[in-house]
Amino acid sequence: HLPPEIKRGNKPASAEAASLWDTERELIVKALHESFWNQSKAARALGISRDHLRYRLKKYHIVRTAS
Repeated sequence: HLPPEIKRGNKPASAEAASLWDTERELIVKALHESFWNQSKAARALGISRDHLRYRLKKYHIVRTAS
């Protein structure tokens, strides 16, 4: 469970874009959790390159928190 400021990032203004934003972000977080935060494995599971995953991590303000 992530803090709200990390969970949301800077959401788009429209409801449709925000829904897509949330969905993509949730898929990335799920892939990271399932791969124990191994970015290469998560990227493969998502069908994207590791560099693209790292771009998305920055875009959505996703950081690994201590658990």
